[in-house]
Amino acid sequence: IVFRPAEVEDVVIEVVEEDDDAPYSKPEFAALTPKQQGGNKLKQLRRVPVPAHRLTPLKAQWMTLISPLVEHMKLQVRMNTKRRAVEIRNSNETEDIGYLQKAADYFKAFMLGFDQTDAVAL
Repeated sequence: IVFRPAEVEDVVIEVVEEDDDAPYSKPEFAALTPKQQGGNKLKQLRRVPVPAHRLTPLKAQWMTLISPLVEHMKLQVRMNTKRRAVEIRNSNETEDIGYLQKAADYFKAFMLGFDQTDAVAL
């Protein structure tokens, strides 16, 4: 197949100019509440396994580890000794569902050997 250019006669091109040259305004949306995000319909749970060599430091620093999670993020935290894992779940007062993953990453960093202050920074 060979395409050959063809001449177009009597082509009318209309240029439409808008009255205002300002860019359109961006839509503004309000932040979603946790109920609108669907986070409180089911309790979501994260489990972080505790290695044997980190059990003693975890017991020693337990209150300093969970205080930012419980006070600021309004999460529920417990140590499941049978499974040897830290369980974190959201509550009705949890503002953002992303806090759950942040808390899980925080505990994973502590289990890898980071200090509590360094784990908070991550």
